Parts: sequence; C-alpha cells; structure tokens
Amino acid sequence: MTRAHTIPVIADQLDHRAATLALARIITILGASPDWNADTIDAVRDAIVPVHAASGLPTFADADHRAVAFWHGVAQ
Repeated sequence: MTRAHTIPVIADQLDHRAATLALARIITILGASPDWNADTIDAVRDAIVPVHAASGLPTFADADHRAVAFWHGVAQ
C-alpha cells in the first residue's frame, strides 16, 4: 500500500538540512527584494532545485503533464 502524497510525506523525502538551508535562502531572497518579479521567482526556484533533485520527486519546474498531475493531487 502506498502512502498518500501529502506535504508531510513529501517533506520526509527531502534532506532536512538541505531543505532548511534552501528555506533560509528563500526567506533572504524574498526579504531582500522590495518588488518581486520573474527574477525573484527564478532565484527561489534555483534555491529549491538542489534539494528537489536528490528527492526523487517529480519535477516542479517543467510543464510535464504527469508531474503537474502529481503536484495537483498532493493533499494539503
């Protein structure tokens, strides 16, 4: 039986130290940007990519239909 995909289950698949560092980067990026724009979103994505790459989770940055369906189906 597979576990339902929820945010806590996904969090368990991430390296916790790398995820904490990425969150700190994201907070810094957002806090230092008075006006969020596409460059801000790109910087946030870039902070997430290394953590995500090691997780085995579907892509979040490409318009892959299966990945979009996966992320859409994640239970909050």
